[in-house]
Amino acid sequence: MPLELLHALARAPLPVRITDPTDIDKLRALQAAGQVRAQIPQARQGLGGQEEQPPAVVFEITRLGMMAVQTFRPPTHDPAAWAPGMPLPNSQPSFQASLR
Repeated sequence: MPLELLHALARAPLPVRITDPTDIDKLRALQAAGQVRAQIPQARQGLGGQEEQPPAVVFEITRLGMMAVQTFRPPTHDPAAWAPGMPLPNSQPSFQASLR
């Protein structure tokens, strides 16, 4: 979830380099929402036809991004009941639900 990445970035010393393609996709969403200022290179086709994603660099969390960090706390989870990739438990609202 992009919000979890935004919270992680808020705790990190900037600039920070992001290498995981999944996190880079989340970073694209944060940049499109105006919450971060980042340099995100286009993915390119490498040898053997596989797509390669060069690292991205986050330079700043914008004022809008800091407002999101302060307003929307990251969800807390019981590690025994939840794992990445599983839907969130019903007792905890998702980020989208909190926007309604």
